[in-house]
Amino acid sequence: PAPSWRAAPMAAAFNAVRSLPTALSERQSTRPLEFVTWAKMPDALRAVLSRSTNPAHGVVSLSNIKRRFLGDLRLELNETALGHERIVDLLRDNRLRDVCWVDSENQLVHSVSKPD
Repeated sequence: PAPSWRAAPMAAAFNAVRSLPTALSERQSTRPLEFVTWAKMPDALRAVLSRSTNPAHGVVSLSNIKRRFLGDLRLELNETALGHERIVDLLRDNRLRDVCWVDSENQLVHSVSKPD
């Protein structure tokens, strides 16, 4: 069998096509959380962005976006459940173009922020 680090991208691609969650957090085993759906995603993302002050008001680093959904809203954000392999692709989805934009100038740290 392939090592798990190789299987993860394949699982994400497989599940994204089928809109299934991938790699559920360990929290799922002890207390189930609600997944973000497309019906809730725009408002949930607006709420997360509006509460953010670090690194700036309305800005959340891409690496923290899932943690913010969990901490701020008690919602599990899973990109494959919303039809995307990567979180950055989810946030660039046209359905969110009025909610956020992704700044990818720095290849190491991506920001999600409200458009001006």
